[in-house]
Amino acid sequence: MNSLSSLFIFLLFLQLCVAQLYFPILHIPPRVPNEAKRATGEAIALQGSIATNGQFYASISLGTPPQSFLVSVDTGSTDLLIYGNGCSGCASSPVFTLGSTSTIYPCSGSGLYCSSCITVNSQSSCKFTDTYGDGSSVSGYVISDMFSIGDYTPVRADFGVITTSNTANFEPPPSSGIWGLAYSVLSSWAGVGAIDKLIAGQSLTNVFSMCTLENAGVMSIGEDFSSNPSFVWTNILRQTYYPISIDDVKLNSNSLGVSSSVYNANPGAIVDSGTTLMYLPPTAWTAFKNAIIALNLHGIADAASGRTMFDGYCYTFTSAQLSQWPTINIQVTGISAPLAVPSSAYLVKIGSYYCLGVDTTSIMILGDVFMRNFHVVFDRQHGKLGFGPISTCPGVGTVSTTQQQSVSTTAAQTTRLQTTAVRTTAVQSRTRTTAKVHHQH
Repeated sequence: MNSLSSLFIFLLFLQLCVAQLYFPILHIPPRVPNEAKRATGEAIALQGSIATNGQFYASISLGTPPQSFLVSVDTGSTDLLIYGNGCSGCASSPVFTLGSTSTIYPCSGSGLYCSSCITVNSQSSCKFTDTYGDGSSVSGYVISDMFSIGDYTPVRADFGVITTSNTANFEPPPSSGIWGLAYSVLSSWAGVGAIDKLIAGQSLTNVFSMCTLENAGVMSIGEDFSSNPSFVWTNILRQTYYPISIDDVKLNSNSLGVSSSVYNANPGAIVDSGTTLMYLPPTAWTAFKNAIIALNLHGIADAASGRTMFDGYCYTFTSAQLSQWPTINIQVTGISAPLAVPSSAYLVKIGSYYCLGVDTTSIMILGDVFMRNFHVVFDRQHGKLGFGPISTCPGVGTVSTTQQQSVSTTAAQTTRLQTTAVRTTAVQSRTRTTAKVHHQH
């Protein structure tokens, strides 16, 4: 065998040996850090109704072990507040009990604003006081504990445990409190809102939406609708409540003839799920009343003096009479077509009767009577409010209303059902815009 043949055999042998030592390289996909992931939005059923409850509730869990509560959802305030054990003046609703993960904030050194000190478990604790536009006021102490809603993982959030209320109707049963969804700047203890803690803790897009329908509702958290062509958008004027700019208000095609500055008086027209009705400033209210009176409508023209729908009286309507009432068209800045509120929405049906769902206060508030016509998106990520058709609401099926309170109508009320009587159980406690900005951050 010559040297060339020997070299060839050696190289072949070496190649075979190397082949035996070869191990295939496994392809391992790159690991995505947890903090880079974004959780998808989730649809959450809301209980409640405009006519029966005058508000809408979400089911939340607080503490460890988790305690479940219904709380009203309110875009006109920030703080999450829950009835506590031994609450004075509170409704007979389920109450929160301190648990293993509850941390009570001290009166000093916590970094929060405390209205004063309150003794809890023999320690000086941070007291809060929250006052609302309807005159209701509650106070108690601030704690940190676990908070969750839907299938989201619990996050630690601050909330107030109510120990005193100036009215038992602050949150009547089945509600045990209120969940404020406005910007954190409105927190009475200068804290961070629970919605902010939830969104940050779950790495969600900073968006939530609501559909407050006739007998139920749905809420989504973290779902981005900004590229959905079904929505129209306007700017949030300032990060306090959710105020928007109004150019005009019309009855059908006829303007009320009021300057836009009236509708946009500080802080602007507030879109507020915590208010049942739609409220016009006094100048616009007078123009609205005069325009309605000129139309000779049922419930106004055929009612005795002092007994019209403007006086708080409710009437039965035929479909023809209902259709004669005009559509309220709200021209929002930046949106070409007006947002329409038909008579079937602002004439609120309670039993067999219809009550006027428009009233007056110092500023313009677009409450549930307005919101019920749209899928409303509170896009804090982009500083905008979006309005889409009801067909875009996340589908969670029909929500049971067996827990809802009812407004009783007796035989004596067949021709006179005062809205004041209805407001005692549903509407009066539902002008839930906080009375003022308590403390700037």
